[in-house]
Amino acid sequence: MAIPNKILHLLHLFSTILIMSSGGVFGQHYWSSIRCLERERQALLKFKDELVDEFGRLSSWGVGNHKRECCKWRGVHCHNRTNHVTQLNLRAQSTPFFHRIAPLKGKVSSSLLELKHLTYLDLSYNDFDSSNFLQFIGSFEKLQYLNLSIVGLSGPIPQSIGNLSNLIYLDFSWNIGLYSGNLDWLSRLGSLKFLDLSYVKLGNASNWLQAISKLTSIKQLHLKGSELPDVRPSSLPFINSSAPLAILDLSLNFAISSSMQFQWFLNFSKSLTFIDFSYSNRTDLLSVSFDNQIFLEHLDLSGNVLQGGIPKSLGNMSNLIHLGLQGNHLSAQLSELMMNLSGPLENKLQYLDLSDNMISGSLPDFSRFSFLNHLRLGHNKLNGSIAKAFLNIPRLIHHLDLSSNNFTGTIPDLTTYPFLEDLVLGSNNLEGIVTESHLFNLSRLQKLDLSSNSLLTVNCSPHWVPPFQLKAISLSGCKIGHRFPQWLQFQRKLKFLDISSSQIADTIPHWFGELASRPMYLNASNNDIHGILPESFFNINTSIEGIFYGIVLDLSRNRITGQVTFLCHNEKWEFIDLSDNIFFGHLPNCATNSRMLTFLNLANNHFFGEIPNSIGSLEWLVSLNLRNNNLSGGIPESLRNCEWLESIDLGGNMLTGNIPTW
Repeated sequence: MAIPNKILHLLHLFSTILIMSSGGVFGQHYWSSIRCLERERQALLKFKDELVDEFGRLSSWGVGNHKRECCKWRGVHCHNRTNHVTQLNLRAQSTPFFHRIAPLKGKVSSSLLELKHLTYLDLSYNDFDSSNFLQFIGSFEKLQYLNLSIVGLSGPIPQSIGNLSNLIYLDFSWNIGLYSGNLDWLSRLGSLKFLDLSYVKLGNASNWLQAISKLTSIKQLHLKGSELPDVRPSSLPFINSSAPLAILDLSLNFAISSSMQFQWFLNFSKSLTFIDFSYSNRTDLLSVSFDNQIFLEHLDLSGNVLQGGIPKSLGNMSNLIHLGLQGNHLSAQLSELMMNLSGPLENKLQYLDLSDNMISGSLPDFSRFSFLNHLRLGHNKLNGSIAKAFLNIPRLIHHLDLSSNNFTGTIPDLTTYPFLEDLVLGSNNLEGIVTESHLFNLSRLQKLDLSSNSLLTVNCSPHWVPPFQLKAISLSGCKIGHRFPQWLQFQRKLKFLDISSSQIADTIPHWFGELASRPMYLNASNNDIHGILPESFFNINTSIEGIFYGIVLDLSRNRITGQVTFLCHNEKWEFIDLSDNIFFGHLPNCATNSRMLTFLNLANNHFFGEIPNSIGSLEWLVSLNLRNNNLSGGIPESLRNCEWLESIDLGGNMLTGNIPTW
């Protein structure tokens, strides 16, 4: 059958379009719409080729036709008019403790020098294996933002960094192999507003204050743990005018011998809102005059050697919200300390930390501190009854810590604090019975610590469903009673659970396996718990948010039985103590999965068979105790790989052979 002319015409038109799209007019229009400049595109591809991208973060970068537009690659930004690459942001993610998530690795190629119009470069939280690529960074003369925090830099900071005269933001922090013995390069960065050199070694940079004095635009300065050298009072630089510095962190610097250097900064800027002088081993910081810092909101002097009391001048700081004085040698009466904080501060202060001092006396009336929402008084020498002198603080919504003191009496009425998140009353001499009536109104509670109060009984109804979801529970050393606290099964967010030495004499409940699949710390030792662990015990999904660190498990001194195959369910073990139970069977041969393990105690059980050879894979193991089992065979040769091993006990078994010379 003949094909109609109309259809032939359409087929011809379609084939013409295909030809054009592969190189004709249509194709030319497609390529002309690409903004990416070819020279810069090739530079980025070469940069990618020298990286190790284990997690596919640069999967949008490529050479295929559908990937030619580099201005749309992940982390790349081009100028709207010139089409030059102006921003490269490949920052990796991290946990609160700087554990990198999906970092790029490898070498940073000098091909980036082709990006001559770069104003923004962020490669932070990646892992470049101590590669020092700072030698060519100083060539990016248009750079305004540079963040190379936690990337594995080492060696000296080159003076060429001083060529970046347009820099507004500079972060070299947490590169512990990086150092600078001369900060002349810094003094040339007159436009700098943000500087973070935390944990960069500056111990030989005797001109550090002179260099900082020339940063007349600086607003944030972070020099935490930078080993700042001492400066003689006669060498303190002259201050021409007040800088706009608002945030200052000089914490963890021990070599500064005189408080005059701290005082210099208070004269350098009258705009400070945040000061951190903590952990500097100073005795005289309270003699520093903060009177001219009328905008100050955050003051941290913790971890020093401050003695006596608190100067009354602090009470006159009308904008102070946060005051940290923990970890000093303050020894005055608490009522006297709080009296010196009276004044304008009463209507402003929200955070007060006086923990880890030698403060004595009973609890004063806190009611005049009407905005206080975070109070830490733990680890002092306070006494008296909490219930009788309880703190009438209407806005106490975050943290109350009265632990490790000498408080007596019963637990006070907590129903007036429905928004309280952390309640820490452990290690006192409290007594009486705690029931759900004490806790039923605390719907936002996340941490509950009543531990080490031997006269305190926690007795909640087995039918009670708590209104809160706790992340941490410590009832160690309290009297819980013979039964497992049934209300624990409803806690779905637990990361820390300590019910050790709490007089539990009960069979392991069926829900305990699911409960144990969440905590990173579980201690139920020194009870009379019996039965077999559930099959799902510690079957932890290691991808769960927050599981980045070692898991602690202590079930010692109970009557738990069964095999310990659950040890193979997870790779994040750090501490395991199953001693003094009735566990039996072969030791599981899965130690290769537990390289973080530092402590393993399986003593006084009924294990038999040989010690598995995989135990030599525990390269961080410090203590190994397999005493009093029925183990046979020899000491595995692989154990010599455990170079950190300090304590080993294999006695009371049926081992044979010679003791290895190693």
